[in-house]
Amino acid sequence: MVLDFLKKAYRKGLRKVNSSDWKSFCDKLKTFSVSAEEANAIGFWTIENLACHNPSRMQPRSLQEFEERIFPGAVHSELVEAVQFGMVSELQCENILEEFLENSSQAVLPDKMLSSLSDVWSRNIQGFRSIKVS
Repeated sequence: MVLDFLKKAYRKGLRKVNSSDWKSFCDKLKTFSVSAEEANAIGFWTIENLACHNPSRMQPRSLQEFEERIFPGAVHSELVEAVQFGMVSELQCENILEEFLENSSQAVLPDKMLSSLSDVWSRNIQGFRSIKVS
């Protein structure tokens, strides 16, 4: 959901993202089972991402073509988008990929990849949980 909002915002152009877009994002966030503190942390993280990250500066990963052969299309593209839009770093992406390569006896299912992405991103927003607006 956050990735979808980021993709929409960056494609639309940051200057064109308005308060109704943000309200819609926050309303969708409330439909998930997250606490108010977590929702605020996600909001703060998203604002910082929009202010500081520039997806157009992200270079394709050097092993991306090789990775596409190993990981099914939708699974790999979700991971690439998470890196491109700043949800996870390239190093975190490599760690996720290594985790799946080490357990190569299992097929890489979309749910398993999304779960790994979710876990990494949850750790990324932990620092925003303690932010209080005064």
